[in-house]
Amino acid sequence: MALSFRSLLRPFVLCGLALLTTNATANEPAVNGFQPAATIYRNARVVLAPGQVLEKTHLLVRQGRIAAVGADIPTPIDAEIIEAEGLSIFPGFIDAGASIFLQDAKPQPVEGRSVEISKYALAGMRQDDHHALTPEFSAAEHLVVRGEDQERYRQQGFVAVHVLPTGRIASGRGTVLNLASLPLRESLLVSESFATMQLSERGGGEYPSTNMGVHAHLRQTFLDAQRHMTLKKLFADNVANVARPATDPALEAMAAMRNAAIRTAFVASTRDDHDRALNFAAEHQLRPVIWGGHEAYRVADRLKKAEVDVIAHVDFGDEPKVDAAKPGDDPYADLPEPQRVREHKRDEWKKRVAGLAALQKAGVRFAISSRDGKNPAEIFKGLRQAIANGLDRDAALAAVTTQPAAMLGLDRELGTIAVGRPAYLVVMTGAFDHEQSKVRYVVINGQRYEYHKDAKPIVTPPPATTAPAPLQVGGTWNVEIESSEGKLRGELELTQSDRALSGRFKSEQGDGRLSSGKVTESSVEFVVAIGAGDNVVSLKFDAQLDGAVLRGKLKSPFGATTKWSATRQESKPAPNTGVQLTVIETVDEPKPAGQGTADAMNPMNQPQGNTAEQPVEFPEDRFARPVQTGGNVLIKGGTVLTATGKTLPNTSILVKNGTIIAIGPDLLADPGMLVIDATNRYVMPGIIDTHSHIMISSGLNGVNEATASIVCEVRVRDVVNTADASEYRALAGGVTTARLLHGSANCIGGQDAVVQLKHGTSANEHLFPGAHTGVKFALGENVKFRSGRFPNTRLGVEATLNRAFLEALDYRRQWQEYERARQQAGVEADKLPPPRRDLRLDALVGILNGEKFIHSHCYRADEILMLLRVAENHGIRVWSLQHVLEGYKVAPEIVKHGASCSTFADWWAYKVEAFDAIPHNAALLHEAGANSVIKSDDWELIRHLYLEAAKTVRYGNMPPDAALQTITLNPARELGLADRLGSIEVGKQADLAIFSGHPLNAFSRCEQTIIAGEVYFTREKQPSAMSPAAAVASAKPAELKLPKPEERILSIDLSPAKGPRYAIAGATLYPVDADPIPNGVMLVDAGKIVAIGPQNLPIPAGFAVLPANGLQVYPGMIDAGTSVGLIEIGKVRETSDLSEIGQFQADLRAGIAVNPDSELIPVARAGGITATLCLPAGGGNMTSHGRVHGPIIAGQTSMVHLAGWTMPEMVFDMEAGLHLLWPTGKDRRQPMEELKRHLKAARLYDATRTKEAEDQKQGVTPNPALLVDPRYEALRPYLKGQRPVYIEAETRQDILEAIHFAKEEKLKIVLCGAVDAWKVADKIKAASVPVIIGPVMRKPQEEYDPFDAPYANAGRLHEAGVRFCFRSDTASNSRNAPFEAAMSVAYGLPEREALKGVTLMSAEILGVADRMGSLTPGKWANAIITDGSPLQETTQIKGVLIQGTPYAPESRQTKFYEKYRARLKK
Repeated sequence: MALSFRSLLRPFVLCGLALLTTNATANEPAVNGFQPAATIYRNARVVLAPGQVLEKTHLLVRQGRIAAVGADIPTPIDAEIIEAEGLSIFPGFIDAGASIFLQDAKPQPVEGRSVEISKYALAGMRQDDHHALTPEFSAAEHLVVRGEDQERYRQQGFVAVHVLPTGRIASGRGTVLNLASLPLRESLLVSESFATMQLSERGGGEYPSTNMGVHAHLRQTFLDAQRHMTLKKLFADNVANVARPATDPALEAMAAMRNAAIRTAFVASTRDDHDRALNFAAEHQLRPVIWGGHEAYRVADRLKKAEVDVIAHVDFGDEPKVDAAKPGDDPYADLPEPQRVREHKRDEWKKRVAGLAALQKAGVRFAISSRDGKNPAEIFKGLRQAIANGLDRDAALAAVTTQPAAMLGLDRELGTIAVGRPAYLVVMTGAFDHEQSKVRYVVINGQRYEYHKDAKPIVTPPPATTAPAPLQVGGTWNVEIESSEGKLRGELELTQSDRALSGRFKSEQGDGRLSSGKVTESSVEFVVAIGAGDNVVSLKFDAQLDGAVLRGKLKSPFGATTKWSATRQESKPAPNTGVQLTVIETVDEPKPAGQGTADAMNPMNQPQGNTAEQPVEFPEDRFARPVQTGGNVLIKGGTVLTATGKTLPNTSILVKNGTIIAIGPDLLADPGMLVIDATNRYVMPGIIDTHSHIMISSGLNGVNEATASIVCEVRVRDVVNTADASEYRALAGGVTTARLLHGSANCIGGQDAVVQLKHGTSANEHLFPGAHTGVKFALGENVKFRSGRFPNTRLGVEATLNRAFLEALDYRRQWQEYERARQQAGVEADKLPPPRRDLRLDALVGILNGEKFIHSHCYRADEILMLLRVAENHGIRVWSLQHVLEGYKVAPEIVKHGASCSTFADWWAYKVEAFDAIPHNAALLHEAGANSVIKSDDWELIRHLYLEAAKTVRYGNMPPDAALQTITLNPARELGLADRLGSIEVGKQADLAIFSGHPLNAFSRCEQTIIAGEVYFTREKQPSAMSPAAAVASAKPAELKLPKPEERILSIDLSPAKGPRYAIAGATLYPVDADPIPNGVMLVDAGKIVAIGPQNLPIPAGFAVLPANGLQVYPGMIDAGTSVGLIEIGKVRETSDLSEIGQFQADLRAGIAVNPDSELIPVARAGGITATLCLPAGGGNMTSHGRVHGPIIAGQTSMVHLAGWTMPEMVFDMEAGLHLLWPTGKDRRQPMEELKRHLKAARLYDATRTKEAEDQKQGVTPNPALLVDPRYEALRPYLKGQRPVYIEAETRQDILEAIHFAKEEKLKIVLCGAVDAWKVADKIKAASVPVIIGPVMRKPQEEYDPFDAPYANAGRLHEAGVRFCFRSDTASNSRNAPFEAAMSVAYGLPEREALKGVTLMSAEILGVADRMGSLTPGKWANAIITDGSPLQETTQIKGVLIQGTPYAPESRQTKFYEKYRARLKK
């Protein structure tokens, strides 16, 4: 039966806590007749408090209170006797935080005045906006207590629960009640306890929807509360001209929090949640408590220092299983995760469970919460798990007794057993943490409840002796291992939790972690999983402690057992000890097979391939910093690219305290200073990304506070996500600094944050000190496409900006007048009513005052000029233009205004306003005199901004030094940090990136990334998907040779090739199927190659000569998967003919819809693409890869030449293959079965049609009732294996299922996408299935995959002997297909194989190698004329041949380039 209580509460509340000291029985109704007034529990084990135990003791309860405790107290004549021998009595348990008993009383905010956002954009924030705020809500007034809920608690020994409201940003105030079945007025212990607050994303369409919006909403409400209380006091004091403030309980409740009159419980789970809560509490002088605390142990020191309590959830669940399920017969069953991933999940679970022990060790006070009260028994399961993982048993008991009582101010009533105190007891058959222990009695303020009458006391035999304590081996140890090649040294970091060990092992032979470990009173045993790539081995160590030295044996799968020893590091050596450490960045050549001997630490003969478990990467790997400098380091002997226009060969950089203090050839390290050998490597300034959305709480969903047109009060700095793997992956690409921008859904968005990518540190440590604060503005489609919100047009955008600045001007005027009035009022100043502080208008005033800066998302030239005009009218300079894709059209105006320009290198066509984008934009802006920057705006592009910068050399002929400045010095200027960052100069912060080759070289990779002299990324120390052999082979790329811009041949005369017969002479020919031919000759006749050879090859009479001296000729490149011709503008559905509806559409043919006049065709052709496999399904024109969407059978692919007047001229194989999208996800079984049924029906149809054809040959009249079904007719050649089926399969699960399916159905398949192919390369090879990879430049498939997994994929397939080629996967990105191959070269694929992957191997896999793919006599004359490798972004395409017809590398984009470049020269 539910008990509701409202009106009776009021007198109780007025009495306050005074009632807490009265006898609980005073309010009981009178009962006629005799009633027992006392109960005595005899011979019990009484736990007075944690650590205070009385054996065989009596406990007397009288009139609801504890009357006596002792072994010798007499039994009163009127006492009921309970023989409690063998039972244990504890203080009653307390649930320190649960959202129970409020099921039917969700807090509802009081709505303010309605605002018509469809007509207006409010610059100022609403004064009465209490959305999602109900701080005035009192749980005590809305309790709905159900007997079954009370009973569930009591059966577990709970006597009280702290009820906390949830569901809102500020949900209201909690209450504490006991769990007796009494009226609520007799059960309430504290009418108002903590206020609850949750700083997290909310979603939905109302402000605020994001975490940053939540912060701003609360911040503004606290300001409003402060002003409300000020006005209330002024009105009460009869101050003139002060009107009565509106009644607002919400603001008064917020003021109470800020005045520390009530504690605030912040819901927090991750480390970042805790830091945000503590930061916010400090900002607003709140008294915080953490509720949740999953990762509280990670900030334990901060919690202790701030004296913040934790109410911890212990819903740990069961320990994750490490052993994989035994494989069954189902080939489509879910694959288990890799063993190390399962072990990591177990380790992470243990780490979280051990978090309570860490809090105890740090001295943080904590109590336990059931979260929602649905299953109180889970509290004890969690406590047992925590005890097993190091938590002291007394501390565990305290967490449900004394600690919550103290936190709630009830330590004189609850939590302990003491004479004179109310009787809140639980009587159990055994220890509170024993899994079999049962509750026999619960006493709540004298009310007794009996349970488990048949339960017997648990007899636990006393231990004969105290178990010996385990050895204490935690800490860092210097290890020596005996081997056939002498002593090998390493470092062992051990973390000990009771008898369990975890930790890391580091050595020159490889790094690893403890996969298991234990310690006894006399010995140590642990297993280290060491190595990377395929060299992953398990090393088994055992040892005994001999004095201060561990000595023992080491066993590995390689060689005999060997001896090892370790001595403990007492402390880390000081930075200047006179010992010089050296990090050698070169890699020794591997020994030939058979040389040397293998031993435990040198498994040289371990087989290569896929026999070992795949490498994995975990957060601790990303956080690890195996090379540490203390900010003092010498980078020695590298080629230094200063970004000031100077290149310094064989130069060193000396860094002290994070600052560059010297640059030169002969610098010496200080004693004890770390030395990094950069010989044969390139050192450049750390890369700076001016436009990124990584590291923002809730990912892409948290980037946009899209609920209003103006939200400049929200701040990205409030929601920096330090656990984002994208940060680490950016570090792996040499990025050291990034500006995190609000999204572009608003005319005026939120404030940015400039961060240093110090992965693993706190959010506060990431923020760049002294960096400018900017506000994100946005123009165009992203703003205006939102219906129901003003503005919806570019006209409205201009009006919104003007109105906002005018309103801000008036706001500034009001505050200026107020401050003048205060100065004039003197001692009476405090009687002046203040204007309302408005955080939104504050930000706009900051822009007007030049304290904050505009960074505006923009595309079209007209809207760029509009923004500049509006800003100038208000005396504002727009600091930077973001995207600015049509900036080249108005470059002089931008330069005159003084705005910096951050742009994409070559993204375009993904929406209408990006259709005029050209890849020459950055170069034209630079030529005009603008500060030109290449940025990412993408989780993937940020990983290779150095390659994006290289494209400016191809498009626009930017000098290499200027290209490098677009990602270093120029972005530093845009951030206002050029005095500290962006170049390698004495006095600047030592932010550096070390590359294996020139960073503009497509085959280079980042080897180390350094921020303020500290190393945050070292490639060779990190998990990698490359094999060791591939890592060595690709360690030093061939030198990139770039012609000087003034010497570069910008164009060639292709007119000699316009006839049917011609020769290309003087170029280096790269046939691909043969060795290069310097100064060669290629003869073309009637569209085909008739001969190639050296310069003495005779040129027949009648052949025109196309001179190509100093240039190179390659086969025309093939994009083996794109939608060029089928889609024009990504966001305009009407321009897309991709991905038809329906599940099985085999008779659809991609080539039918190819548009010969598509502007994307000449763009791809100008990039060297001469032919494509056109796909009927795709993901639109967004360059960031997403899974291909469409029907299961999307239709048939077509082979297309990128030239021709009509579709029939372009399409040379209409039915080149069947495009199948493999079903994926947990619900894939049903579509799989539907696919099988469809193919079964198709086979029946084929059999019938085959029989009909045979009958016709025999003269039998065909059955007129048998109709031709185009869907099944199209499938017939594929079912017979006559044509290939292209299956989109990304994950290893998809790939293995697709291979098995093809075997079952006897299909000839080609795997497409296949980002996980490297994990199952042996299976792919065994099935003889080729693979079309692409895109390569994408995020790893799984969060635990190494950062370079997609990049190393092709190299691993090559090692396994799998045939593969490359594709772009998107129409607008088709020209970049060769760059996908180039990235594979940087991560282990031989360059020759990469070139084949976009030429000959593509042709072979696509079945057209008899006609294209190499410069071979008899094949079509599909070729490109270049000034370098087509895999290099810096190479320029000079001419394209398709079936012998020459095409200049011209397009809509080159025409715009020439047109607007001419404008600059006027």
